[in-house]
Amino acid sequence: MKTLGAAIRRAREARGWSQTELGERVNLSVAAISKIENGGTRNPRNLARFAEVLGVDFLAPKPKPKPRQGMTPIVGRASAGNLSRIVSLDDPVDWAETPGELVNVPGGYMVYVHGDSMAPRYEPGERIHVNPTRPVPVGKYCVIQVADDGVGPATSAYVKIYRGRDDKVVRVEQLNPPAVIEFPAENVRGIHLVVGARYV
Repeated sequence: MKTLGAAIRRAREARGWSQTELGERVNLSVAAISKIENGGTRNPRNLARFAEVLGVDFLAPKPKPKPRQGMTPIVGRASAGNLSRIVSLDDPVDWAETPGELVNVPGGYMVYVHGDSMAPRYEPGERIHVNPTRPVPVGKYCVIQVADDGVGPATSAYVKIYRGRDDKVVRVEQLNPPAVIEFPAENVRGIHLVVGARYV
């Protein structure tokens, strides 16, 4: 059920709707939408209505993109603004030709930029190339992966400038509006170096 709830959340976010807006369209409260998206209910009674409103058949099997030699996984969106979800390297949303800076990089991956908090350096729609094997020096751009609930694997990713860490927090910076953001160190699952980008 958690996977179904996550699919409903992704479809809602892809349309730019809040939980309130989706709730109005399917005649459910914000609390009910939140519970469904977080896997807190066994089966949303209005699944057909969700499918109709969001334009997604949540129960239809989805074809998995197939990797090919010379291809690198695209694992979702990294936020340069609002919260964005990522998926695991084992279950990418797509594949693209491996850029030069990721050739022979174990675990190299790409994400799409979502939001404008890192503009003009990275714009919405750009594809960021990420090398998880290189250390991230202070002052360099990175993708920080965070487990929102503090347990389990990363569920969100952000494109930011790395500003350092201590035992309690990891500090990153955004450009728009200028701000230093602190994530609890225990929630951070990875800080990976951005080595390139391409607008697609």
